[in-house]
Amino acid sequence: MSLDLLNALMNEDLDAIDELYQVITQAKEDGLAIPQLDDLIVRKMLIKMKYNEKAIEQKKSYRDAIISEWNRQIEKLEIENETMNQTILDYVQTIKKGKPLQLDVANVSIRKTKSNVVVDNKKVFESYLIEHHLTQEFIKTEIDYTKAKNSFLANADKDPESIPPGCIYKPEGFSTTIKFNEK
Repeated sequence: MSLDLLNALMNEDLDAIDELYQVITQAKEDGLAIPQLDDLIVRKMLIKMKYNEKAIEQKKSYRDAIISEWNRQIEKLEIENETMNQTILDYVQTIKKGKPLQLDVANVSIRKTKSNVVVDNKKVFESYLIEHHLTQEFIKTEIDYTKAKNSFLANADKDPESIPPGCIYKPEGFSTTIKFNEK
């Protein structure tokens, strides 16, 4: 943005343009003709538009910063929960010898889980299927994710590296079941 335009933005009285905008909007809604414009009004409208563009950029930047911060906090909490869950699983498996743990706040038990392939990024996975000419095998009107996942799962236990991009291989193992008591 040029320095002249920036100075013009800072010194213009744009309140009249806000009022004019409301009149124009109402006229259009009512099916009436918009008020007569002149070069000075159009100039102010253009300055206001430029001012709005800068405000939009700034607000998007703020929004993105807020989203980024919230995502960081959410990820931190998810990692914290995953770590605690794994610690609890280890405790129940080793100290409690796999027997359920009953506490006042929750009941914890473990169960054996089967290997699984989870599609965590459908676009990347679809690209992989297209790139490797596997679409005929898994697409009817849309991709049959269950059939595709099961096909890749068949080889995954022998070769976990065979899992395509956009998927996560989860080997057979144990998971905790935690049921919080309602009080």
